Amino acid sequence: MEDYKEYFPKSKKVYFDHATKSLPPSVSLINLKPSRNYNHSFSEIARSNQKLYLSIKSKLSQITGLNKDNIALLPNRNIALNLIFHSLKLNGQNTVITSISEDTSIITPMIKLFDISFFEKSDSEYTDIDILIYSCIDNITGQIKSFDKKNKDQIKIIDASFNLLTYNVKKHNADIIIAELSIDALSPLPLCMIFIGEAYAKLQNPFPSDGNIQSYNKNRYIFHNDISSMELGLIDYNVLHAFEKALDFSLQIGMKNIFDYKSSISKYLQSKLSHISNLSVLIFPHLQNDILSHLSIQVSNAHDINLLLDEISNIEVRSGELCSQIGISHYGLDNLIRISWHLSTSKNDIDYLIDELIRIFEILN
Repeated sequence: MEDYKEYFPKSKKVYFDHATKSLPPSVSLINLKPSRNYNHSFSEIARSNQKLYLSIKSKLSQITGLNKDNIALLPNRNIALNLIFHSLKLNGQNTVITSISEDTSIITPMIKLFDISFFEKSDSEYTDIDILIYSCIDNITGQIKSFDKKNKDQIKIIDASFNLLTYNVKKHNADIIIAELSIDALSPLPLCMIFIGEAYAKLQNPFPSDGNIQSYNKNRYIFHNDISSMELGLIDYNVLHAFEKALDFSLQIGMKNIFDYKSSISKYLQSKLSHISNLSVLIFPHLQNDILSHLSIQVSNAHDINLLLDEISNIEVRSGELCSQIGISHYGLDNLIRISWHLSTSKNDIDYLIDELIRIFEILN
């Protein structure tokens, strides 16, 4: 199995936690540039940033198939969620539903604004709702989730942070797509994308923001009346420049090759884990199980195993509530270890993880 490990920074540790998802390729890191160049005027810097914004949106469009004119860039996912909720003028009168195993970072902005309900296995019984919002990938098990709108008036919002560059997000037919680009899209620092479908293309930003400058003179600026008005917060040129290099890297490899590689890694890891009797892979039967984005294993003494993997094996995994406290509590789960992978993961990394898990089980026994 050919791997892409040579294109990523060398490390003494083997990463199987979420750092795997945000580990940028070397070409991105070496292209980090100073945030400001004081030899240029503010207008020159603004034009340079605007050009970079447009270039990144065009490349995100190539990767996702989404219309570049409907893509906006924001500093992080929480800002994006709050902006969307306020722009839609949602309040306590709205009926909002989400899946019970969502990431806390999705749920927290919602509970600040309105009451939310949770669906567990199917959304089929929830026809009288205003907003359907969920992550494409289950935060606990890594399985694919997909739910349909029940009527044309419902608003469907999805979080594609875990799979923006891996699966076809267009097939979800969402009105609004949110994606933290430092997770699956290899941005070296926090950065978020929102896509707003045609039905909500004229959505107004309730916070002061004018968008991209069309022209200006000494008296006033004239702004584009486009989605750039949704772009709150100043994104460092440093981040944008490095992220564009990460996108170039992904485009050079090709989306099909990325999907095929992650698919092969997923199957190889599941096959190797199936031969270890001390653990079981957690799977929700109501979700698709063909390809996983990450997986969680149930073991005894998960926290101890996590520490030993770190201290004696230099392997990083994730244990605990996995940022899904509500789902973990609802399903009565404990002793979970989550294993994540990406292009930086090799077959040799997986072999080493399996060998060290077996060794640690022997130590604990």
